[in-house]
Amino acid sequence: MNPFLPFTQKHQNSLWPNALPKNTWKKLNKSSSNQQYWKKSYPHLQPNLTFYLPQTHLKMETGLWVNHECTWLNEEEWIISVGINQTNTWVRSTAYHKKWKIHLNFRDYWMKNRNTFIREFEVSNQGEAEKNIQLLIHSFSFKGQDTHDATTYYSAKNEALIHYKKNRYSLFSASLEPSQFLFCSAGSIRKIWDGEKGKLLYMPLYSDGQESLISMPMTIQPNEQKKGRVWGITDHCLLKILREHLYVQAN
Repeated sequence: MNPFLPFTQKHQNSLWPNALPKNTWKKLNKSSSNQQYWKKSYPHLQPNLTFYLPQTHLKMETGLWVNHECTWLNEEEWIISVGINQTNTWVRSTAYHKKWKIHLNFRDYWMKNRNTFIREFEVSNQGEAEKNIQLLIHSFSFKGQDTHDATTYYSAKNEALIHYKKNRYSLFSASLEPSQFLFCSAGSIRKIWDGEKGKLLYMPLYSDGQESLISMPMTIQPNEQKKGRVWGITDHCLLKILREHLYVQAN
């Protein structure tokens, strides 16, 4: 049985803007009715595309590093548009950085077990020059110094970052198409990430809390696109998480 929420192969191959008829989408704006619909249907996903992993104190933020500068999607430089599929199976969103002329497309959805969140993405260079960039995934506790009985480590065998607290495991991983080398590190972003140089210090174990960073370096030519996926899985059983992780990697 395919554990993915229903979507057709056609939709899978054309995930990006204008791929579906306009009447299949509910575009979000600042009206109270739309905000209520958002909170009811997608309580773990904010309009700034920050994702909260359910039953944990973890959230996942997406950022971008370009030309010695780093910015996150919850900052003012980004123009974000979000649309919800009327069947409530997935969310399609775009983010555009006017200065860098970088366009991000996302499709977010849950697997049927509701423990696995997947974000498919496409990065487009709409400028006139080649760009060396890094797409960043920062996972951390929104409870601040969440140090009691909490740890984070990188599993080289599974190519994943695993967070643990109070008998619950949470796994974060990513992939690029075609396959490319990614950088993963466990620890406080203030200590492992140099935002000016775009360098990630490798730390396999962080015993003072739940925090990690994934960096996906890519070189993009003008009008070129790069695609990939990010996913987060949570459960009380580590073996279940690893089985789910292997399934996502293979599909």
